[in-house]
Amino acid sequence: MILNFDSRIAERSEGFVGRSWAFRALDNWLADKTAARFFIIQAEPGSGKSAIAAQLVQIDRDQATPADDCPHLTQDFLAAIHFCSRTDSAHLDPLTFVNSVAMQLAARYPHFGDALVS
Repeated sequence: MILNFDSRIAERSEGFVGRSWAFRALDNWLADKTAARFFIIQAEPGSGKSAIAAQLVQIDRDQATPADDCPHLTQDFLAAIHFCSRTDSAHLDPLTFVNSVAMQLAARYPHFGDALVS
């Protein structure tokens, strides 16, 4: 089952402004084919990590426009998404997380889906 985060994405991205430094850093990472294959956004609670992630999902869905100097942040650049919330234990469950991400990847990459069932 793919988890639906639409309400969280809408809530977190409402009135979103700024943080262009974070988007430029992510765009630079995407451009660097030799960089590590993970990008971690780490900060104190309430600092806007979920708002940045929600804005990235909206860019991916073509519901928001990235800065002009971020050419790698385009529609469909994300392969899967997951939001954690300390108030929703289902979203913190490792099995639920893996299942949701695996189903998203299978929907996007048919060969991945084939590998899951074999």
